[in-house]
Amino acid sequence: MKTRQYLRVPLLLPVRIKAVDSDQDFELARIEDIGWGGVFVRRNPPLELGARVIIQFLMSDDSVAMEIWGTAVRERAPKAGRPGGNGIAFQEVDDNTRSLIQKMVDSIIQPLFPKL
Repeated sequence: MKTRQYLRVPLLLPVRIKAVDSDQDFELARIEDIGWGGVFVRRNPPLELGARVIIQFLMSDDSVAMEIWGTAVRERAPKAGRPGGNGIAFQEVDDNTRSLIQKMVDSIIQPLFPKL
């Protein structure tokens, strides 16, 4: 069994996602969890493994807070009330974006482990 390289924490957050090699426009989706190295995006049907994507993280006014490129590395089919989707590994993340992701993850972890 392959383990994740980075810790993931639950975070339900609206995003827009687009497969790079597709003629489709951005679709509204929801992140289920996030880590320093990637996210799980709820999406039916899931993307094909290896698909390159662009994920736009949205502000409350629907403006784009940050945009990240990634690759679909895991696929989950929908079943029994659990939505399908993809594990997306981040690619080509600049230092500023990496810092924003780390702050999001840390803001969720810190209240759970205040002495860290």
